[in-house]
Amino acid sequence: MCLNPRILIIEDNPDDALSLCLALEESVPNVQLAVVNDQLGLVSYLRHIEQNSHQMPWLIFFDIDFPDSVDGAGVISQLQSYFLVSSRRSIPVIAMSSSASLADVRELQKAGANSYLIKSDNFRQLVADCRDITRHWFKTALLPPN
Repeated sequence: MCLNPRILIIEDNPDDALSLCLALEESVPNVQLAVVNDQLGLVSYLRHIEQNSHQMPWLIFFDIDFPDSVDGAGVISQLQSYFLVSSRRSIPVIAMSSSASLADVRELQKAGANSYLIKSDNFRQLVADCRDITRHWFKTALLPPN
């Protein structure tokens, strides 16, 4: 697995953000996490990495019920466009929701989500899901270099 991978978590619910952080810390050695909980925080984070491109995330977990965003698919599309322009590469986006709607999955995949994670209330399941997702994106899949 990659050394010191960077993951951006976009999640407005503090309890869900904490659970995801703990699950990722248990699943991924030396993970570096950044959490934003609203659009202002996301804009601030994006400005920060414009100045510090070496801190570009390698993977993004995005809660599609993010506040102020009427359209989770639109946010994903904008994120993908932003990273393609700013870093000339795509960053894998894992869309998260408690919904198991296939229509949601299709819409988010069309918008640029690479995977869809149904949020689990079971912490052990969340750890297993995070381990599988990060193993795929950091070990199995070949991503362009930073």
